[in-house]
Amino acid sequence: MNPFELFGILMTAHLENESSIKERYQLLTKQKPEDSADLNRAYQLLLSPGQRLKCLLEQRFGQAFTLKGPVPNSLIELFSKVGEATQAADIVIAKKSKASTALAEAILAPSQLDVQKVIGVVMVSVNREWESCLQQLSKVDEGLLTENPDTLLYGATLCRKLIYLEKWRQQLQICIHALI
Repeated sequence: MNPFELFGILMTAHLENESSIKERYQLLTKQKPEDSADLNRAYQLLLSPGQRLKCLLEQRFGQAFTLKGPVPNSLIELFSKVGEATQAADIVIAKKSKASTALAEAILAPSQLDVQKVIGVVMVSVNREWESCLQQLSKVDEGLLTENPDTLLYGATLCRKLIYLEKWRQQLQICIHALI
């Protein structure tokens, strides 16, 4: 399944307008209700920059493209911060679930606030890196147009970054919601 073809859009890493994808999804689900599962998968894929880039690179380069590889060096420090923040959140969440009295909850409140602050700071760093990566998607498109030989390696590295960052954003959001 090629989601770009299914939605009738250009195969690009950078999306100019996400709302047009949503509008196209709604139109297609009305026109082809029997294809709703495929349409939903394609829609989710197109809305995820990392998954969209992965699909684009797979379509363009076939088996030459692989996601295998280490966490990109530029994310190593952030990887550690996310890990530490989520571990701290897990500890407080576990204690929170065992707090059976108002006093126990009150005693836990400062720790809960501290972890929320830490997660907030880490989330800002993750979002900053996320935005930086989104800005680089157009560079992949340019490389594909000009058939730059470095595009596969550059795109694969950017794809890994986006997939890691998307996962971390989700993990941090889950922690924030569990701490509230």
